[in-house]
Amino acid sequence: MNDADFVRFVAKHNDDSTNALLRDYCRAFHKPFFDIEDTSIDLTEDETRIAALRCLYEGKSRENALSVV
Repeated sequence: MNDADFVRFVAKHNDDSTNALLRDYCRAFHKPFFDIEDTSIDLTEDETRIAALRCLYEGKSRENALSVV
């Protein structure tokens, strides 16, 4: 993965709301970003945005991108 390409991808989606990014994730992977029964995940909104963007950029769900979250 090229970091410069990821930076451009993030910039392109800078105005997207966190909810919009999570909807895009759900559409892409046919499942929610968070498992509501998993209480061990503690991310800020910015961390959630970056993690969702990383998954969308790499085309990997959160479970398959272990280094993301």
